[in-house]
Amino acid sequence: MSLSKTNKVSYLCSLFEVSRTAYYRYRRGESHNADKKYNRPKHEIRIEFIRNLKRYGSRRIKESLKQKGIKISRRKVAEIMRKEGLRTIQPTRFIPRTTDSKHGKRVCRTFCLNSQSQIDLMQFGHRILHTCR
Repeated sequence: MSLSKTNKVSYLCSLFEVSRTAYYRYRRGESHNADKKYNRPKHEIRIEFIRNLKRYGSRRIKESLKQKGIKISRRKVAEIMRKEGLRTIQPTRFIPRTTDSKHGKRVCRTFCLNSQSQIDLMQFGHRILHTCR
């Protein structure tokens, strides 16, 4: 005698902490594990993440998977990334290297001012420049 004939399926599912969808999939002979549906995208997400040097977030990964023909929502990509521990890294800010200012050579001839009118013009523009020697 089956329990489902004497009791409601929803009651039995709540009793055993199983979703009704999983129960009916099991009865049809299908996989009752919902995570198997996302195993392939999980692998593809990891590949895309590593291929792009850990710089791609869920939006960009979703678009690259869409181009490959894998249909998955951005939120599901973000959830899988969170569960797998895939966190993007921010590239370091570009810090320009300064030149060696103690080289003992002239800086540049174009910055040298020769006449008093050029000096006055530059001081008028709120820049203080010195004449070349």
